[in-house]
Amino acid sequence: MGVATITGHGTQLPGGMRASSIGERAGACILDALVVSMLGIIPLIVAFATGAVSLNQQALDQWQAGPPRTDAAFDMLGSAPHFFVTAPLINANLGLVAAILVFYIALTAAYYAGSWVRSGATPCQRLLKINVRSNSTGKKLSAGQALTRWAALYGIASTTSVGSIATAVSIIHVLDWMAKTPTAWWLTTPYQTANAVLGDALIPIWLVWIANLWSIVLLVTAAAHSRHRGLHDRIAGSQVLSPGPTTTARG
Repeated sequence: MGVATITGHGTQLPGGMRASSIGERAGACILDALVVSMLGIIPLIVAFATGAVSLNQQALDQWQAGPPRTDAAFDMLGSAPHFFVTAPLINANLGLVAAILVFYIALTAAYYAGSWVRSGATPCQRLLKINVRSNSTGKKLSAGQALTRWAALYGIASTTSVGSIATAVSIIHVLDWMAKTPTAWWLTTPYQTANAVLGDALIPIWLVWIANLWSIVLLVTAAAHSRHRGLHDRIAGSQVLSPGPTTTARG
């Protein structure tokens, strides 16, 4: 495949390629997000297989035993044995949990950045015949470009996703809270539990707004650009292409 140079702007396109449309890119993005979401089962399996997270046997025993048979409230509470479970429901090795979450973040980065370096597209982008190339050479991205693009597109924009550092910290915080809180308390007081978790353990609302704002910035800058190069593409020096007449737009 030859390379056609658009003179005056340092932009090179492989011959027979055009800028991918916003619809094509959005479709690939949604499909890739589904794949990455399914990969989320991996850290869950690893967490239980390694004992990073496990059910507390004391809590299970209390649950099975139920309320004392001599308790006057047995008839009323017999169908709700968790009322008497004073032990935390889980045990959590937070150091191991943190290591597993770091592994998952690296796995998502490898899925995107590794695909761009190796084949110029993620599996879902290949399905839709989309290629991610260097804007200056028309070739596949370097490792540095690919990681930069991933960080700008997913590492920042998906701050509230499973694979983000912010959510990883929140998951660790929630597990720590559950490992220290009596099961009966958070199962029988859902409103207070929600306040405790949302107010202290989960992602701050301002961080969610930053993530949403960044996603909007990327979408608007891509839609406004003549070749749909969003801010993340300009930061990484990349372009997204599909088969078709060569694009001759600026930038």
